[in-house]
Amino acid sequence: MFRNLISRRNLVLISSGLLLLAAISLVLAPKRTRADEGAHIKGTFTVAFSVMPNTSGDSFCGGTPAGVTVEAHGVGHSSLGDLSFSLQKTIVGPPCTAVSH
Repeated sequence: MFRNLISRRNLVLISSGLLLLAAISLVLAPKRTRADEGAHIKGTFTVAFSVMPNTSGDSFCGGTPAGVTVEAHGVGHSSLGDLSFSLQKTIVGPPCTAVSH
């Protein structure tokens, strides 16, 4: 029954269409940049962040774990176009309190 519904020609057309779609997706994939590549970014971002005591001894950048963990996520528009970013970092700072900023 399926041999009659799906001809060899239709199967070739569907396969080539999926292959073309995969190739286009790879070509149009977003590119990443790093801050240390010298790219100057000017823009406006909306950022949400949290600061917590580093009770588990996390170290995100391969260095010595510091006393405070900072996590931030943001989106915005810049001279490079629309951007989103995330940051996880440990810093040396005052002990965290229940005061929000």
